[in-house]
Amino acid sequence: FGKHDVLEYWKYFPKVRVHASLDASWEPGEYLRKGTSWASIVKNRRRMQEVHPNLFFDITPTISVFNVEHFPDFHSEWIDAGLIEPERVRINILTEPKYFGADLLSEEERKPIIEKYQRFLDHYESQVVAEGRDASALLEGYGSVIEYLKTRPVAKDQWAAFHERTHKVD
Repeated sequence: FGKHDVLEYWKYFPKVRVHASLDASWEPGEYLRKGTSWASIVKNRRRMQEVHPNLFFDITPTISVFNVEHFPDFHSEWIDAGLIEPERVRINILTEPKYFGADLLSEEERKPIIEKYQRFLDHYESQVVAEGRDASALLEGYGSVIEYLKTRPVAKDQWAAFHERTHKVD
């Protein structure tokens, strides 16, 4: 943090928990969180693992129309890279502003996304359980996105606001 190395300060605490607001990786991650350098995120996470191997670390993504389709890809990428365990996720679903909600997607667009989330869940839940760890956060998070996409009506009335706001911010 600035000229101070926060990882050195953390050595003085018996327990440190990091809940990282990460929604996507590389360019999409940088787009969603202005000012983010993805290379720095990865470097910092690897350094956390070196300096504090027992540190509690999870990701707390916010699922929106921008990342709903590809979030499982990002999560898998980090699992495969050894940066996170599958169950270390606390998924939030964006509710405001409504014009960025994943419920903008049509029923047809939702079907393959729901299938992707279910495949991810089926694969990693069994892995987590087989390794004797608690899969409840994984089940709850991915299950909530699946349920949201299955039950929320399509927010057709929000498309104009989506385009207007996205164009303005971009």
